[in-house]
Amino acid sequence: MAEDELRIVDATQIKSSDISYNFSVAKVLSILMVATGHYFGGILWVPTTVALFVFAFSSGYFSALKYTGNFSVKKFWIAKVVRLGFSLIFINFFLLLLFIFQRKNNIFSWDSVLGMAGLGSIFTWLGLPYKSPFGSGLWFLTTLYLIMSLSQCASSVSFQNKELHS
Repeated sequence: MAEDELRIVDATQIKSSDISYNFSVAKVLSILMVATGHYFGGILWVPTTVALFVFAFSSGYFSALKYTGNFSVKKFWIAKVVRLGFSLIFINFFLLLLFIFQRKNNIFSWDSVLGMAGLGSIFTWLGLPYKSPFGSGLWFLTTLYLIMSLSQCASSVSFQNKELHS
């Protein structure tokens, strides 16, 4: 069997390499389903919701595998910021060129600074007007920032409680 083919795994004899491979496939298929649901909409939002769950669960699974043993919170956050930062810089540079070419308004505004950072959804959540062309549709990135921040806070509280009870 070729390495790039789908494999069916007997649930009674699961190896960690099989789980990783199957989760990788499930994660890719989930991303494709979410993209399809965004494009076509309608009744596809039902399987898209399941795909979002599978994507989130598999992401958590891979994160747990990656950050076991000698885990450094500092290295974790530096890696997250670097990975997100380079992607945002690349995408925002491309969008800047596109918006200049399209002669969009409010490219250079405070709204754009938040939008470029992926925080434009805060305007929507607070019912404030948002004039920048940047960050439109990035609600998931704002949500990701909130989840990452809350998990860090919960982790800090949990760590402090462990020290108190030791």
